[in-house]
Amino acid sequence: VGPTSVNAPPKAKSFSSTAPRSDERMPSWWSYGSMQISNRQGFLRATTLVDPYHVALFGGLTTTVDDSGALREVDGWIELRGPRPTLRALARLRAAMERFIHLRVLEPGGAGPEGSRALLREVVSLLGTAAPRQERICASLPESLTQHVEMPPPLPPHSLRRAREAGGGGKTG
Repeated sequence: VGPTSVNAPPKAKSFSSTAPRSDERMPSWWSYGSMQISNRQGFLRATTLVDPYHVALFGGLTTTVDDSGALREVDGWIELRGPRPTLRALARLRAAMERFIHLRVLEPGGAGPEGSRALLREVVSLLGTAAPRQERICASLPESLTQHVEMPPPLPPHSLRRAREAGGGGKTG
């Protein structure tokens, strides 16, 4: 994660303060908009924290399931680890959600079978359990000041001039 990102880990500081120190690194998944390589270091830009449940349930185009029906791999490179019953349940949830999507495509106005709707309620409940884990991961991230922006800032005058010259009209607003 880029060092100027709000998601960047805090820089090393002297630990003479009374704040508790945690050397434990928590594994996490990140979605990113771009990557920059500078001085043999890679920096991710436009990052978003992604929960492992989201990767297991919705990630990838292909999956690999072992002989017992446990989900083992997504897209040929994302290896899933965990208790076998949990991995079997994730594989069944993925397959059931795929079937439900197919049913909805075939009959968009229909409510879908009650069993499928019950399954989706269970998925929502499962994803609700991800919140405490997300909070633990977010707690390990640095605090930063953020600001909600309603609209992007206006273009600088030289950008408007170039747009007019290129035939863009130059109208704003």
